Amino acid sequence: MRVISFLSVWASGQPPSRWRALWRRVGSVCLFLSLFLAGGLSHGAWTVGAAGIAAQFPGELQGQVVDGPTGTGLAAVRISVVGTGRHLLTDGDGRVHVRGLVPGEVELHLQRFGYEPATLTVNVRNGEVARFRAELTPRAFPAAEIQVRARRDEGMVLDREAVEASGARTAGDLLGGMPGVLVVRRGPGGAQEIRLRGGAPDQVLVLVDGVVLNDPLTGVADLSTVSTEEIERVQVIPGAQAARYGSGALTGVVLVETRGASEAGRLALHGGSMGERGASAGFSYEAARRWFTIGGETRSVRGGFSYPAGEALGGGERWRRNADLAQNGLRLGAGGDLLGGTAALRVRLDDLERGIPGKSFAPSESARQEQQALVASARWSRESSMGHLDGHLHHRRQRARLTDPAPPMGVPFDDSTRLTETGARFGVEGEPGETGRVLVGVDVDGSRRTLESHVLDGDDPVESLTAQLGAHAEVRQVPLPGTPHLRAALRLHRDGATREWAAAHGLTLEWTLGDVLVQLSHRSSFSPPSAGDLFFREGVGIRPNPHLRGERVPHEVELGLDGLWELGAVELHLAGDLYLGDMKDMIVWAPDFRFVWSPRNVDVERQGGELRSEIRHAHSGLRLGGHLSANRTTYRRGGGTPGVQVIYRPRLTGGGTLAWVRGGWHTSLQARYTGERFPVPAAANALPAFWTFDLTARGEMELGGWDVRPLLRIDRLLGQRAPFIHAFPEPGRTFGLELEVRPGERR
Repeated sequence: MRVISFLSVWASGQPPSRWRALWRRVGSVCLFLSLFLAGGLSHGAWTVGAAGIAAQFPGELQGQVVDGPTGTGLAAVRISVVGTGRHLLTDGDGRVHVRGLVPGEVELHLQRFGYEPATLTVNVRNGEVARFRAELTPRAFPAAEIQVRARRDEGMVLDREAVEASGARTAGDLLGGMPGVLVVRRGPGGAQEIRLRGGAPDQVLVLVDGVVLNDPLTGVADLSTVSTEEIERVQVIPGAQAARYGSGALTGVVLVETRGASEAGRLALHGGSMGERGASAGFSYEAARRWFTIGGETRSVRGGFSYPAGEALGGGERWRRNADLAQNGLRLGAGGDLLGGTAALRVRLDDLERGIPGKSFAPSESARQEQQALVASARWSRESSMGHLDGHLHHRRQRARLTDPAPPMGVPFDDSTRLTETGARFGVEGEPGETGRVLVGVDVDGSRRTLESHVLDGDDPVESLTAQLGAHAEVRQVPLPGTPHLRAALRLHRDGATREWAAAHGLTLEWTLGDVLVQLSHRSSFSPPSAGDLFFREGVGIRPNPHLRGERVPHEVELGLDGLWELGAVELHLAGDLYLGDMKDMIVWAPDFRFVWSPRNVDVERQGGELRSEIRHAHSGLRLGGHLSANRTTYRRGGGTPGVQVIYRPRLTGGGTLAWVRGGWHTSLQARYTGERFPVPAAANALPAFWTFDLTARGEMELGGWDVRPLLRIDRLLGQRAPFIHAFPEPGRTFGLELEVRPGERR
C-alpha cells in the first residue's frame, strides 16, 4: 500500500524544457543506434564472422577462479579474453563458461577489486572444451567493505568479507551506507525500508535467492527481517530494471544470495545498547561435490530510550516505550551434482515479534506486530549443447498479525494476513552459431498467490495467477572504437489481480575507452497496484480505489562513467551517473475535499545524478571513499502542486568512508549526510539536514587453534538524535559488541 500522504513536500522550480528535450533525444538516438547496429550485424558482420570461423570448429573454455589462500570460489571476477573485446564475470562459485573461441592459445586477463590482477594462457583445441583453474592473490591488505567493480549493469556489490567487516545485524543496516541508497527505519527495532533515486519503498524490488521479499499487501520489503548471518552476497542495481528482473523494479532492484557451504562452523555472541542481546551459529559440511549447511540466529532488544520532545509537546525529555523486538531465524541448505547439473535447496524459517510505539505525539503502549514466514526454494542449473539451463521453484507461507487493544486514537483492532505463494521459473541462455559474438536468453516465470486479510474489502481471499515472459540478448564486438557491447531485454507481465498485460524494455550500449567504462541506457519499467491499494477495506475516512492503474516509468535515460586506475600501490576508482526517468500514474494515498483518504494516480517528474569515488593504498591499508546523490522528484499533474518536491524525498544525500586495516584489525569511520526534507506537501516546515557518524572495528586473532573475531560498532558516534521522519525519534548514540569463534582450519 503506497501510503504516501497528501501531506507530501516539495521544492519549487521547473526544469528547463530544453534539457528535458535533449535527454529525450539522447534516448531516441541510443535506441535507434542500437537497433541499427543489431540489424547490421545480423545481415552483415555476423554472417561473415560465422562463415569464417565455422570451418575451424570453435572451442570452449570452462574454469573456476578461486581465492589463493583459502581455495574458495570468487564471484564477479572480470575475465577479459585478450584480442577479442569479450568480457565475462564469474558466477557465485567463481565459475565461468566461454563458448565460440577460435582454436589456439587464448590469453585471459583476470581482475577483481582487492586482488592482484593475473594473466593466464590456455590452449583451445578444435571442437573441444579446455578447462582451467586460476588462483588470485589478495593485495597486501585484507579487503574490508569491498564494493566490487564489475560490469556497470552489475550495480554495487558487497561480498561476504564486506558483510562481516560492516558489523551490520540486518540487510537494512548493511545497505544504509551504500552510495545512493536511503534506508528509512521507524525506531531501533522497527521495519527498515529502502529507497532508490527518489522513489518510494514499494518501488524497489528485493529478491532473496530469487524469491520476492516485498509484501503483497503493501508492496514494501522489510529489510530488518533479513539477517546478515545468512547473506553471502548482495547487489544493488539502481534504475528501471523490470525488463531484466520483473515487475516492481521501478527505481531499482536488490539481489540477495544466501550462504552455501562456506565454513566448517562458527559461533557468535553479541549484545549492546537498549538491552540488545543475541547469538548466532552455523555449521557446514562438504564432500564429494555435495554440501550441507545449517545456521540460526536469535536476537532481542528491549528498545526503550529517551528522546527530546518538541515544543508543541511541552519540551523536555520523554521515554520511548513499546519499542522492543524478539527475532529468531533458522536456515537449512543442501546441494550437489544432480542429473548432469548442479542443484541447491534452501529453507528459511523466520519468527518476529515487536512493539509498534507509534508517533511521538500519539504513542501507543499496546500495539504489537507478529510475523512468521517459511520460504523454501530449489534451483537446478546445467551446461548443455543447448546452452545454460536454469530452473527455479519456490514456496512461501507467511502470517502477520497487527493488534492494539487500546490505541491512542480510533478503535481497537486485531488484523491478520495470510499469504500462500508457489512459483516457478525456467530459463535457457546460449550463443547461436557458436561464434561467441551473440548471447541470447529467454525465461518464463509464473506464480500463484492466495492472500487472506482482515484489512481487505470482502471476506473472500484474493487469488492471483501471475505470468512473465522475458528475453535478453547481448551483442559483442560491435564495430565501433572500444569494441562496445549491446545488451537488450524485454519482458511481458500479466498481473493476476488486474488481469492486465504490461511490457518493459531495457537497451544498453556499453564500451571501454581507455580506462573508462561508458554506458548509455534507455529503459522502461512497471509495477501493478498492490492488494492494499486495490482492496483496502473501506472505513471511516477511508475509501479503496479498484480502478487504479499500474505505476510506470515509460522512459528512463541514463549515462554512466566508470574508471579504474592503478598508480603503483594506489588504486583510484571514479564513477558517476546522470538519469532522467519520470513516473506515470504513481499511486499516492491522499484526502479529497471531504478529507476522505483514497489512493489515486499522479504523474511525477524525476531526474538526478550520483557521483562515487574511492582511493586505496595497498601498503598502508588505507581506503578513502565518498559519494553524493542529487535527486529532484516533483509532482507534475494529477495531484499536488507542480514543481514541489514529494514528501520526505531529500534532494541531497551523501557520505564518506575512511577505513584502515592494520595488524588484523579492520577499522572504518562512516559519515552519512541526509538533506532537508519536507513533512508536508509544500515548501514549508522543512526538517533540517543532518550528519551521522558510525564507527566499526573488527579484529582477527588466533587463540589455541581457534580464530577469534571481536567486533565493536558504534552508531551515531556524536550522539546525533535527528530523525528522518517527523515524530519517529532516534535514540542517538548506540553501541554493539560481538565475539565470534571459528575453527582454526577453514574448509
